[in-house]
Amino acid sequence: MNKQQIKEIKLSLNKLCADFGLESFQDDIGHNTEIIDLSFPIEDDYIGFDIDYIKICLNEIESLQIKDDNKVITDTITQKAIYISNNYYPYLYLGLFEHNLQDGIVLRICDNPLLIGLACTKTQEYNKYNPPCSRHLAVEIIYPTKEARLTPDEEDKMLSSYFFEIANSFEMAINYSSFHLDNDAFDEEEITHLDLNKLENYNYGMDLFIQANESITQDLKYLFYYKIFEYFAPICSKIEAYDMLRKKLDNVNLRSNDPEYLASFFDLAAKYSRSLRDKDLIKSLLNNAFDLIDVYQYLPLSIKKQKIKCENINYKTNKDSLERIIDLLGDILYSTRNQIVHAKSNYLSNGLECAESELQELNNFMHKASYSIIKWYNRLPNHQK
Repeated sequence: MNKQQIKEIKLSLNKLCADFGLESFQDDIGHNTEIIDLSFPIEDDYIGFDIDYIKICLNEIESLQIKDDNKVITDTITQKAIYISNNYYPYLYLGLFEHNLQDGIVLRICDNPLLIGLACTKTQEYNKYNPPCSRHLAVEIIYPTKEARLTPDEEDKMLSSYFFEIANSFEMAINYSSFHLDNDAFDEEEITHLDLNKLENYNYGMDLFIQANESITQDLKYLFYYKIFEYFAPICSKIEAYDMLRKKLDNVNLRSNDPEYLASFFDLAAKYSRSLRDKDLIKSLLNNAFDLIDVYQYLPLSIKKQKIKCENINYKTNKDSLERIIDLLGDILYSTRNQIVHAKSNYLSNGLECAESELQELNNFMHKASYSIIKWYNRLPNHQK
């Protein structure tokens, strides 16, 4: 760069810092400078960016737009926040994620995404635990020209194909994440700490619970929570069946040669078999392995009002109403599971499924219920496990 170009880029960087709330940049820019270091709020150190890339961004900064809660674009660049569960650093730093298409479009994975960092700084989507730039990972599309930009739908399809190839080559899954911070929901004074003297005994449900709390899509979260229900439901059904059998054997009017009495054992066995069917499997857990009254409030409002037709329950709710609610809720959870598992083109809705837009809220219910179920199992005596 000559002196005039150095002067112009410094002026542009000063304006960038002022417009987006950056703290500073290292201004020792010379003729052979390859990296520009920018200082974002609360970051531990400067973050370096290739100077050619910085030039493109500076030329297009007026066109920067924030889309939804995970996407930022300029005229020729798109960045979407993502999450990769596997160790991706070796592939990232060796440049193995970068892919050049025949039409000049470049696809790559980048840490410290500049556009997302600028957007988070501008909108103050950061706090002392979540710096605006370094905490994010992004998939980036770089177009050769503004006119080459694809529509959002075409972009999403292209990225799905890109993620598909990464999954094949590197055996890792990529999911979209968000750069939005719900600061109001975080209260530092209410942070609780693990009491290592009171850890629960391990059971397999904990593994499923941990997987459900990874940064994965809401439909996959739901399936992991549902697997917790499926794993423990047969135990609950068995306990119920044994309890009914003991009551039958404790009958003071027991007559071993009474055909009706003997036939009733077949009825109990049939009822137990029905409880193990997929459709009815998890109903035995509801209000037996956890207090449904405590967590019912976390169900999506449309499920309570439109499908179950009961917005609130309490300890005064009569037994018949509660059994009806449990029966319906079991069908709703089962139908939602089927809708996710089966191909949309082959699935016939029965109207009980949770809407996709409310699946996150339903997962909040499943989260609280699953936690209680895991602890319920640990309290059982060994002969019932």
